Amino acid sequence: MSVTLDQSGTEKPKKSFLTSLKTCFIYLELLFAAGPTWVDYFLIALATLCAVGAGVPFPLMGVLFGQLIDNFNGATCAADGSGSGASDVASDPLDYENAINDKVIKTAWIGAVALVLIYGHLTCWNIISQRLAQRLRTRYVSALLRQPPEFFDTRGSSGQVSSRLQGDITAVQAGTSEKVGNIITTMSFFVTVFIIAFTKQPRLAGILICMLPAFLLSGILGGRYLGKFVVKQTEASAAASSIASEALSHVAVVQAFGAAPRLEEKFAEHMARSRKYAIAKSSIAAIQTGMLYFIAYSGNALAFWQGSKKIAESVARNDGSTTVGEIYAIVYLLVDACVMLGGMAPTLPFLGAAVGAFQRLKEDIDAPSSIDGTSLEGAVLPPSAAKTLTFRNVSFEYASRRGQPVLDNITLDFPAGKYTAIVGLSGSG
Repeated sequence: MSVTLDQSGTEKPKKSFLTSLKTCFIYLELLFAAGPTWVDYFLIALATLCAVGAGVPFPLMGVLFGQLIDNFNGATCAADGSGSGASDVASDPLDYENAINDKVIKTAWIGAVALVLIYGHLTCWNIISQRLAQRLRTRYVSALLRQPPEFFDTRGSSGQVSSRLQGDITAVQAGTSEKVGNIITTMSFFVTVFIIAFTKQPRLAGILICMLPAFLLSGILGGRYLGKFVVKQTEASAAASSIASEALSHVAVVQAFGAAPRLEEKFAEHMARSRKYAIAKSSIAAIQTGMLYFIAYSGNALAFWQGSKKIAESVARNDGSTTVGEIYAIVYLLVDACVMLGGMAPTLPFLGAAVGAFQRLKEDIDAPSSIDGTSLEGAVLPPSAAKTLTFRNVSFEYASRRGQPVLDNITLDFPAGKYTAIVGLSGSG
């Protein structure tokens, strides 16, 4: 197998694997970030157990459904005199009724258990995300209050801090909510289905496992390009909205300078880009959906063809080793498992976005503070009567504008009980 090297000579697959592994560890750190209590640990453990358990009932329902098909088939064959069929009960109608009633009752109990488990993990993960967002928001605001003014000067635009407080925490909340439980449930469902399939019909399960890479490839590639075009469309729409908002807020200025035609041209340009990316996004989504259904129906065709051959061989041997219900249940469960696993791919970017947002928040939370007004460490000035404040040879410049001094070797006296104004060259203070 050939390995592609980048310009530095490192192996790209290895680097990608290590990056993915690092992201997983950061995500685990995110779940337990900002000082969780025993309640948070309990909720995470309970939510994980419920999510794992929620993936088991549906495969069991599939097995019972296959047995019901065998019971119906056996009853039909016994009624028309063509034999008892592949049934696990005798040909007495009462026996068929009892067997079917037993499976219906089991299905109802399994459904009730599934209801409790699904409700449990969805509720717990939503509570976990809300509590985590609240802890991060509190820790972030507390960290901001300890920072000196120069910290905010180096944060670029004036709205970056508020954007992180709102947007990044929202991204964290979206990536740690019920989506986590759904992913765990899907993985549990997938593992349970393949255990059942390889236990009952290992050859058929081995044939149908070829659908898995096709579903994953379709889901991952589709999700990647969908995300790419969604980001570009959002950026273009945001640029157009910004132009429209600014123009409407300053209509008098726009009219005074005759800027309306130029603004209209820029607005139309951004909207045309947004339309182009929206069409591309819709096309990718349509192709992805079509591919998923094509793979599913192709897998169905392959499975029923192989299953019918095994049923024919079983009938020829008259051993009842393969039944119609068993084949149908395995095909139904395997195809459903592959579809669910492929449909899980669009959810993964939410987890990645949560990790990225957490890293940005953590950078600000852990940023050292040169002047921490909330700390009692260091020298503390005792309360005293009003005294004169004196500056001696003080120089100052903003961190965001290095090389542009605001105060240059200045000496000032501020007498107690008086107002002292500092006025610049333009008369502003």
